[in-house]
Parts: sequence; structure tokens; C-alpha cells
Amino acid sequence: MLHIRRREQRIVNATQKDGQFVGDDQQDALPSSEIVLYRLVSGLHLFCVACQLPENQHLLCRNGIVFPLITACLETRLLKRHPDWKHTVDDVLSAAKKRYLFQLARSTWELLDEAWKDGTMEFDLDKAALRRGQEVSLL
Repeated sequence: MLHIRRREQRIVNATQKDGQFVGDDQQDALPSSEIVLYRLVSGLHLFCVACQLPENQHLLCRNGIVFPLITACLETRLLKRHPDWKHTVDDVLSAAKKRYLFQLARSTWELLDEAWKDGTMEFDLDKAALRRGQEVSLL
């Protein structure tokens, strides 16, 4: 919450000059999808490395990697532009595939492969799951 408030305050400060509003579109003050994905991929990598440490094997927060991983995997357009990011996401996905072996997880990993093959930002994970008679409750 504090982070959001600080960000909103920075946006307000960035759009004002000498007490006057500068520009009608505050969208420019927000980070691009590319920057957000870069930060997400970096965070996923660090989280994955930390989860592999023996002293962290018992932590339940390790289960929290699935949603951000799915979110990153669906950004196919940006991942194609940045093969090193794709490699990092694939490494994290590989670790997740080893950890989550149950059927629903395998189905989710298959859907992510389908999204990559589709290669468009229009890929709808929910519709693809529905075609298989499944539901992905994370999105």
C-alpha cells in the first residue's frame, strides 16, 4: 500500500510544474510493459535461486511463484524480443515443472507451451483451458 501511494505521489509530482498541470495524459509516468516484465523476470530468477537453497526448502512461499510465472510466460511478444529473458523464464519454469508434478500443474504447463507456440498477445489461457474441459483458477 505504501509503495502504491509513493508511486501515485511521484506521478502527481511528475505531472506538475510550478503548481500547474503539465499534460493531459498521466500514462507516460507509468512504466512500460517491457520494464514491468524485466522486473518480473528478475524477481522470478532471484526467487527461484532463493528457493533452491536448502534452508528454504520448507517455506510455503515457494508456492507463490506460479501466478507470476504464468503472467511472465504469457508475455510472448516481449519474450521473443528478449531471448535472454525467455531463457530465464524457461529456467524458472523448468524448476517449477520439477516441483509441481500433479495433473493440473502439468495441464497448465502444456497451456503455456501452447501460448508460446501461438506467439500472440491475444492468446486466452482461459479459453484454451476451456477447450480442454479444464479451468485455470489463477487468472
